[in-house]
Amino acid sequence: MGKIISFERFKSQSSAFEVLKAKGIEAISDNELQLALISYYDVSLFQVYQSLNDVEEAFIADWTSVMKQDFLDYKWMDYCQLIDSKTFFEKPSSIVLFKLYQDNREGSEKNIESALKKIFEIRSLTKSHIQ
Repeated sequence: MGKIISFERFKSQSSAFEVLKAKGIEAISDNELQLALISYYDVSLFQVYQSLNDVEEAFIADWTSVMKQDFLDYKWMDYCQLIDSKTFFEKPSSIVLFKLYQDNREGSEKNIESALKKIFEIRSLTKSHIQ
């Protein structure tokens, strides 16, 4: 359960893109590759960060008080020990909390998958441009 009650963190390596923007994205002659890079860094990554941040904020707002009230012990992404697991899992508020948290995480997964697709598109465009 410690792995369920957690959230992911992500940090992209975007320094190369920042250098490219500073020098001029026009240095890349392939317009499709230019647009794919811009879309990835300015749209896809923004959406990934936003959705992961939403999950983290919801976790802090919703789970912190639950952990203080219903848990004996907890180690981040490893384990948690409930005071009374039967009562906890039967409580309507716990069930709703799990469902909401699952929905938030699924939204993050969709944005991450979309960003990965964009990365594969960029890789394909880069390979075809180099050959």
